[in-house]
Amino acid sequence: MAATKRTESVAGLRFSLNGQEIGVLTHYAGGKNIFVFSPDYAALTKTKCQTFTMTQLANEQYLSQPLISSQRLAPVLSNLLPEGALRNWMAQSLKVHVDNEFPLMAHLGKNLPGALQAEPRLSKTRAFGDIQFTSF
Repeated sequence: MAATKRTESVAGLRFSLNGQEIGVLTHYAGGKNIFVFSPDYAALTKTKCQTFTMTQLANEQYLSQPLISSQRLAPVLSNLLPEGALRNWMAQSLKVHVDNEFPLMAHLGKNLPGALQAEPRLSKTRAFGDIQFTSF
């Protein structure tokens, strides 16, 4: 009997601040979201690093830790999305649940507050053992 490979659907957004890549947000089909800061961004000195969040100034380890959440994004990203009636309207228009924030973030990508932008990652499919991953 031939073994079938399981497929995990994965989508990704590249975040940049004034054109400088700061990290990648990865969304898995089960609703898990992981934001990882770019090693190049984390390695910058405080004088050259554009501030993404005040937490990075107070906690030097903040940029080296992934931000992991389910359905809703990490608060630093979730707070960039609209609230109330506008969020409900967007979710209804995109045909997603109001708490499933990754599609909302992907839709707003170039219209986020400030100089922050989120762009889709290119699609790649890789197989690891018996699981096949598709990433963007």
